[in-house]
Amino acid sequence: MHWSGVELAISQSQVQRPNHYTTKMCHTSSIMRVQIIMSEEVLRQIEIRLTQAVALYEQRLDWLTSDSRRVCGVISENSVCLILDFQSSTDRQFELFIDMVVCLLNEQVSWLSHFNILW
Repeated sequence: MHWSGVELAISQSQVQRPNHYTTKMCHTSSIMRVQIIMSEEVLRQIEIRLTQAVALYEQRLDWLTSDSRRVCGVISENSVCLILDFQSSTDRQFELFIDMVVCLLNEQVSWLSHFNILW
């Protein structure tokens, strides 16, 4: 293999070692290149783990951006005080506001040890 005038020799035993990987580094000025050689099985295992990690992040993102968490965020304390102000809202805004508050109470506040609501 040839990188920027530096030849890297890779022996046959390094290529065929199952469930292991080898690395070779090549430094040229400010660029460092790394070549990783591994078996197909190790590569599949890494792909499976990365796919699972991406799926978990997607589930977490979906959860964080759903229902009351989308508007209010995640309540992580044991006690909270909700201060509600809807004096300057229209009837439609008030209905949406009440729906959101009910959703927040059902999803997050009902599990808390203490909460207060001020309006």
